[in-house]
Amino acid sequence: MPELPKERLEGSKFQILKPAKLGLGVGDKVTFTVMEGHKESKEGLYSLPVRTEAGIAGNFPLNITHARMLANALGTRNTDKWVGAQFTAVVVRQNNPQTKQPVDSWSIIQETIRKGK
Repeated sequence: MPELPKERLEGSKFQILKPAKLGLGVGDKVTFTVMEGHKESKEGLYSLPVRTEAGIAGNFPLNITHARMLANALGTRNTDKWVGAQFTAVVVRQNNPQTKQPVDSWSIIQETIRKGK
């Protein structure tokens, strides 16, 4: 799979693991393991197939901040090479860019990003 283009690092609406779907609230943390390289929605947005420590599979939204953090920590933009990597994300309250309404979202804790074994 090709590298992530710098211009299109945005979250995907395709089967996204949202905090509310996992019964989580602000301040809760979850550790994720990357299962495959990134996926692209028909809207051209990216997500990363992951599994939680509880075994729940889904897609983690790859916004530009998340993608840059992971690419820098893992040393490559080639997401196939991210398979097996782990990171912890915390639930934070952010404004939805489209609706301007507050929603629970993810923020990756940079210090927790680890390469796969």
